[in-house]
Amino acid sequence: WAEDYYQHSPEQDPKGPKEGTKKVMRGGSFLESPRGSNVYTRQESEKLKKAYRATGFRCALYQAKPLSVQSVN
Repeated sequence: WAEDYYQHSPEQDPKGPKEGTKKVMRGGSFLESPRGSNVYTRQESEKLKKAYRATGFRCALYQAKPLSVQSVN
């Protein structure tokens, strides 16, 4: 599940409303069609109502400021 609740917004990626009943799932699974398995695919579903056996996960962290990278040259 993504942090925000689902709100129809196909052209933007703002944080959704502060409350709601449906959460956002981003990305698809290997059982989806090629279009549905893209990382930008968004789906909505009521939290904990379904089991998604073919959906993986990734960890993400909001970084307040960019990390500095030192050159190795």
